[in-house]
Amino acid sequence: MTVSSNSPIPPSAEQAFELTKLAQEHRFEAAGAQDRRAHERNLIDAQSVIDARKEYARQVLEYALLHHRHLKEYGQACLRSLFILNGGAIVSLLALVGSLLSRSGVAFQPSAFVPAFIYFASGIGLSILSMFTAYLNYGFHQWGQADPGRLANNIYHPSEEWPHDFTPQLGIKISCTFFIAVALGVGSLGAFGCGCFEVAKAFETLDPRPAATPTTTPGNR
Repeated sequence: MTVSSNSPIPPSAEQAFELTKLAQEHRFEAAGAQDRRAHERNLIDAQSVIDARKEYARQVLEYALLHHRHLKEYGQACLRSLFILNGGAIVSLLALVGSLLSRSGVAFQPSAFVPAFIYFASGIGLSILSMFTAYLNYGFHQWGQADPGRLANNIYHPSEEWPHDFTPQLGIKISCTFFIAVALGVGSLGAFGCGCFEVAKAFETLDPRPAATPTTTPGNR
């Protein structure tokens, strides 16, 4: 039997083992590369999720800080306005009474403006008390926050709960001071309205006609 020179020579056992080993290595490398690419994609996706959550948290925090700052500014502006309203009303009332007293052609009783003065003075006092109560409210909020040192330690030694000094008693104080400050502010505005009403009533008692002067007759001399 003759063998053609063009027919392939079968590999030996050692060569077949090397070829099989090389094929297995290529398959392992391909599988490893595929796993690495999948792992990199997972890392990129996870980082994208983390970045999105961080951006969302940043925007929420920024909005919360902006909302808190606006609430504080509006509250302070409201209390200042109440103080200025009642204080300006007292100054205007005193100037009005002084002007009426300097005129001899107007008959009126200065005591008619006393209730209005009391209301305006009460409005000033209520606005000051409201400011002080609001100050206590901000102080209680600050006391409920954790110390910066505890926050820094929580980074290296995380705890199950976020560090804070908030207690149920402190929450009651915060709620009470908030509602008391609002009630005092409303009371100050109400006192200003009552004072304006008393001024209007006092104007009704004014008599613009000059006081009658007694006449003398020759028989009474």
